[in-house]
Amino acid sequence: MRADGGQLEAFLINDLVRIDTARDLFDRSNLFPRETWQRQYDRVQKPDEIREIEEIPCPNGD
Repeated sequence: MRADGGQLEAFLINDLVRIDTARDLFDRSNLFPRETWQRQYDRVQKPDEIREIEEIPCPNGD
């Protein structure tokens, strides 16, 4: 079964709300300390294409 555009948008919004809620919980509980995970993330070897995509500014400016 395929969701129409409105249903798909609702699913995506619900997922984003859950992600933000989880991120807030993790941050408040210090479950994933930024410094520790940033070190791990920095060690990942990324292809040039991925690095270029990551440098594209986010639409909301973050």
